[in-house]
Amino acid sequence: MKINENQSKEYLIPMEVTNETIRDFGIDPQKVVYTKIGNKNVKAIMVPVASKVQYDEYMRPLWAEAKREERSRRCTVSNGKGKLKRCTEDCSKCKRLHEGSVISLDELQSEGIEVAHTEKDTADIVIDMMVIEELTKVLEELDPDSRRICELIKEGFSDREMAADCKLPKSTLNDKKRRVLTKLKKRIDEII
Repeated sequence: MKINENQSKEYLIPMEVTNETIRDFGIDPQKVVYTKIGNKNVKAIMVPVASKVQYDEYMRPLWAEAKREERSRRCTVSNGKGKLKRCTEDCSKCKRLHEGSVISLDELQSEGIEVAHTEKDTADIVIDMMVIEELTKVLEELDPDSRRICELIKEGFSDREMAADCKLPKSTLNDKKRRVLTKLKKRIDEII
């Protein structure tokens, strides 16, 4: 439908309602429709907005959430280079969907994907959790500069980039970095 200059298109956004909302706010039940918001079917009333910009701003997060949810339900398959990627095929024709099973490790290996076998016993898992807990406490105790240095190390920044980010000379940054890492290592050694 073409819209000329004298006409304006009406944009409607869905607002989810419940039976209580309908009753409490005196909403006309004739105005309630069943529609999809994201990936779920809901009862809603359609609320007019002034422009396409407002409509898009309201709906964009809903569309993004629906897309994320749809992507998360897709199988992971080999990309042919020994890694995994999300399947882009039609799910209704997928043999895995019809079988109702998740891809097995054997099947991944047959497709040429390396699968690391790491068996940890409960004690190792508990120790790992204790180490993480302690390191989290230590990081919370650090001054903001030291905490920022740890974040930059985690993100893979070079010493020069870290010094520029923290507005410190490189030698001062190296001293702070060494003290922070020594403190973290000492705390780990105390636990283990």
